[in-house]
Amino acid sequence: MTIFLVRKWRDGRLKLRRKAQMGEDHMDMPDEAVSLLWRPSVFFDNEKDSVVHSVTAPNSMLKIYNDSRVLLSMRITLTLSCPMDITDFPRDSQICPLTITSASYTANEMFLQWDEKERGIIHKDIKNLQFELENIILYNNCTNSEIMGNFSCLHAGFKLQRKTSSSEKQMFASSFLITVLSCFSFLIPINKAPARVSIGVATTISMATQCTSAHANMPKVPYMTSMDHWLSFCFIFIITTFTVSILQICYSGIKKDISTQRAAGTPATTPPPSPRTQNRQGTSARSASQNTSGSGADRRTSQGVAQPEQDESAGALCPGRNNERDLLQNERQSKCCSKMKNFIRKCYSNGERSFSWVCFLISLGLLLGLSWAYFKIPCCGFHT
Repeated sequence: MTIFLVRKWRDGRLKLRRKAQMGEDHMDMPDEAVSLLWRPSVFFDNEKDSVVHSVTAPNSMLKIYNDSRVLLSMRITLTLSCPMDITDFPRDSQICPLTITSASYTANEMFLQWDEKERGIIHKDIKNLQFELENIILYNNCTNSEIMGNFSCLHAGFKLQRKTSSSEKQMFASSFLITVLSCFSFLIPINKAPARVSIGVATTISMATQCTSAHANMPKVPYMTSMDHWLSFCFIFIITTFTVSILQICYSGIKKDISTQRAAGTPATTPPPSPRTQNRQGTSARSASQNTSGSGADRRTSQGVAQPEQDESAGALCPGRNNERDLLQNERQSKCCSKMKNFIRKCYSNGERSFSWVCFLISLGLLLGLSWAYFKIPCCGFHT
């Protein structure tokens, strides 16, 4: 940057009596007189390069006032070092320092201070392609302690706000649209798995390419910036939506395989009778055969002995009615099971659709909420 370094001091050896008599308060001195006068020797502490302008003549001005005050102004172009913290890149603001220190006189011999009358007469028309000057801060006097003693110094700060370039706006917009596109995979039916997979793969590859191109234009720093946080969030979000979509497809396929195997394993004939019914039929048949074939022998051997009691159960006396009743009960159970299966299938299909919509709405809401927080809430390095 180019500045006018204006130094004012008082030298009692210089008095303009003749100018005072003529009604003038100062006298303009030629450029050659600058080297003949005593000047406060100062230097810029954080200077990297400097140029004193001398085209077409030395760009300096020397005035001596009647009250022994001297004013010396010089036009200088400086290249200063500015330590930056770009954690909030690309919406960061920096304060670049400017330190003026006495070169050969200690604080007891020469004391530097800002001119209170001209503190606000500082031009802010400093233009830069990447930054915009917001304010110039003039700090209080300071003292640098060195081996030779304590030296007076002046400290100023230039508050700069980074400008958002068109490439950065395109990067944010494209990454946001790619992330939103990954949410629409939940709206595709589950039976169209290739469409879901193609959207997930395309968005993942696009986001990886976006991250690579963005990092190529970013400053190389050992810590994560705000842009790194944003790109990482978008990439993790896309991977998460792709993983949930794949898991949903796999779960639906497993369910269909299980239902197909069950449907193929059950025969269409009437279900066999229960073991309890078979036992009843066997006992009734044995009791009937014993009553018909061995009645004479039982009469001869059962004299004086009480006959066995008859089975009072309706199943032993009427085995045909029991079989019909069991068949009717089994048919009713099979109808109830088929209705229940159809109801479960309908609920499952509706549940898949509702789950897809819920995933879509949650992911889209989460993306919009975090995007708003990224640009508005001053936390976690997300400053505007």
